[in-house]
Amino acid sequence: MKECAIDVKPSNVLVNYGQGESRFTDVQLADFGSTVHENSIHAQRGDPIGTPIFRSPEAQLEMKWGTATDIWSFGAMASVISLIYGEGFHIFKPDVPPGHDEYDVKILLKHHRCFGPFPEPYEEIADQQRLGILTWVMQNSPAETLRPFHLTTSKEICQDDKEFVPKIMRLDPRDRPSAGQLLEHQWFHRSQIQFPCKLGA
Repeated sequence: MKECAIDVKPSNVLVNYGQGESRFTDVQLADFGSTVHENSIHAQRGDPIGTPIFRSPEAQLEMKWGTATDIWSFGAMASVISLIYGEGFHIFKPDVPPGHDEYDVKILLKHHRCFGPFPEPYEEIADQQRLGILTWVMQNSPAETLRPFHLTTSKEICQDDKEFVPKIMRLDPRDRPSAGQLLEHQWFHRSQIQFPCKLGA
């Protein structure tokens, strides 16, 4: 059975920090009160879930979602990018407050600008209304607004993290690795992983 935690975010991740160059000694996910099976009616009809800035693109669009949406949340915010950068940083945080009419679409804009473009096979899983939204997102992202994650510098993030994060942050949920596949990645098995340099260092 595949269960979806659906609310993976920093406040639901418990971490024991290591000492010296050892980043973490123990990490656990907490708060499974909203967990549902990926075949549930909630997942199949794309019910709104979790906190917007941690949602996957498909969940943001209220499309069918599954365990791949937890993988996105893990990579995007809760356990990788937010903890790597620290200090409350959120890579997809919009420049408008929660509740604003453009809040959700601005998150999709950031998805595209950091990890886009949305791949053509999205046509296989999205209806015309949602494809229209994605077309608008891409058309309203001129070159000067793009912030490709793969161009992140070594002053912002170490090479191990820079190589690991894009493996998770696939806009098409079908392209994301499973939790089991992720756990086999060397990123989880290195005893010493360097913290990135502070910005401006």
